[in-house]
Amino acid sequence: MTGGPIGDERKAGLSALIVAAKSDRATFINHTYLDDQRRLVAEFCEQQNIPDEFSKNETDVLLTAYQAANLQLAEAALAFNAEQAQFDLLGAPQGHTETHTAASAVLGRPVVPGRVDWAHATSGDSLSGVTEQHLKEGIRGELWVAKTLSEKREALALLSELLEGRTIQSITKPDARLVKDKISRLPKNRNKSPLTKNLSLDAMLQLKATTTVAVRTLNGYMSHFQTFFKWAVEQGYADDNVFEGMRFMVSKRSKVAAKDAFSKEQLRTIFMHLTDNPEDLVRKPTHKWVSLIAMFTGARLNEVAQLDGNDLQMHDGVWCFSFATEGDDPNKRLKTEASRRLVPAHDVLLEQGLQDFCGAAASRNTRLFPDLSYDPQNGYGRNVGRWMNESLLVKLGIKTPILTFHSLRHSFNTQLAQKNTPEHLQKAILGHTQSGMSYNVYFKEGFLPDQLKPEVDKFSLT
Repeated sequence: MTGGPIGDERKAGLSALIVAAKSDRATFINHTYLDDQRRLVAEFCEQQNIPDEFSKNETDVLLTAYQAANLQLAEAALAFNAEQAQFDLLGAPQGHTETHTAASAVLGRPVVPGRVDWAHATSGDSLSGVTEQHLKEGIRGELWVAKTLSEKREALALLSELLEGRTIQSITKPDARLVKDKISRLPKNRNKSPLTKNLSLDAMLQLKATTTVAVRTLNGYMSHFQTFFKWAVEQGYADDNVFEGMRFMVSKRSKVAAKDAFSKEQLRTIFMHLTDNPEDLVRKPTHKWVSLIAMFTGARLNEVAQLDGNDLQMHDGVWCFSFATEGDDPNKRLKTEASRRLVPAHDVLLEQGLQDFCGAAASRNTRLFPDLSYDPQNGYGRNVGRWMNESLLVKLGIKTPILTFHSLRHSFNTQLAQKNTPEHLQKAILGHTQSGMSYNVYFKEGFLPDQLKPEVDKFSLT
């Protein structure tokens, strides 16, 4: 325990964690700094550098183990702390001059007994420098998709601005509490609103904003702070994760529900307007085809939006979409390695003229949707996502906070599960990580198109 016995605040926190970890799942989740199950699992996966692609049963196993591990850790920490001797480092004990001599040799300068060398204590790596190193390492290791990287950059830039000029070693738990207090007062849309966009951060914080940043967004900032400091401790830049355990409390009632699937009736309505277009709501072929392909493959928005014309390929007599990063476009990205896959084209897509549409783009050797511009945070899909969420679904009267473009993927996934598609085939189609060594180590080639085609065609609007 390099920092000596822990203080009363930390002991109280560990004791509270023990109580929560011995309670039911909901109590434990509410005690964590993320205070909702979905974010806890996502953050755990980011910390461990593993894909966040778990089934419900796998999530239950993970959370059970995570809760048990927290209990063991907290109990062990308190037990270890109770055994430690305590020393007064401000006054050197008699007979310990050899300790100071050794310390002088290591540090390369004299250490005066009974005095803390504050000049050295506050020197070290700058916070801004370490955050930049963290981002460079993550980018080099391709740890984050573009959107996550953008959010992380924003959060760490905010942290560096709030603690401008500080070294990472000098930042304490009280500093972390001060950061938490300050970001709680940030005005909503501070970089876009005409009232605040030209103000300094300090000036923004002086305003009595009528609307501040949402708690969910604030907890996202705290999550990035906590993850960064965890990495900094592991790399030896800092001694303690001063943001560990910090989050903004939020009631269950105020939490935003997860995205939901469309009903079959809603899917039929969307399909009719995408194909027959009776009210002229679909003005662009790009909007039509990105939405149709997503609907009948369950693929993620950006996976579809970044397709090339020649990514519709014939394999073993089956037309398939190749979701990959090969080609001349450096902006093609996949969420995980499991996202690299072949997905057979649904019969409905072929009936709608998919081959002709893709063939025209392939003959030009262009992207399938060349009119979509690249956005560093959202890839190529931003325009189509906004069109569906802010225009089509609204005009059709079926837009809710939990029904968005991403609900097409939920709908596809739900139907396959309801129609008894084996889980390993479902994961292969959707680009989820498979479970077990048999698939992850010994099954690199993946399933054959004619194994997946019948399962894809199970998706139906009737």
